[in-house]
Amino acid sequence: MAVAKESSKVKILLEGKLEDGTVFGKTEKDKPVEFIVGEGRMLPKIENAVKGMKTGEKKSIKLEPEDAFGPRREDLVMDIPRHAITLDKEPKVGATLLVKSPEGRTFSATIVRVGKETLRIDFNYPLAGKNVIINIELLSVE
Repeated sequence: MAVAKESSKVKILLEGKLEDGTVFGKTEKDKPVEFIVGEGRMLPKIENAVKGMKTGEKKSIKLEPEDAFGPRREDLVMDIPRHAITLDKEPKVGATLLVKSPEGRTFSATIVRVGKETLRIDFNYPLAGKNVIINIELLSVE
């Protein structure tokens, strides 16, 4: 059985879960993730976990926020005047918005409070600040 090592071309299946078991992402068996170990295309903790795995082996790793989606940043939660935002419908807490920056980049944001004059909007990535569990299955090694 082949063992993954530095410079190996591997195909893996990934499943990402929160600590409460909620699945937030999963690759399909017919669309595995392919990469060369050590090339730096994957999160370092995932690459390190794959090293030493044998074809068919499964492994679970826990990633702290710093190793996954980053820490939650309070400076990314802002009060925006309602008149500065064009909405199709009445804003609701928990609703997701797509916001375009002056540079033209699009960001996802969540409404966390609706006030008369302002909306409190959280621009943090939804998984920022969370520990995550990544389940890995090594399908092949070349």
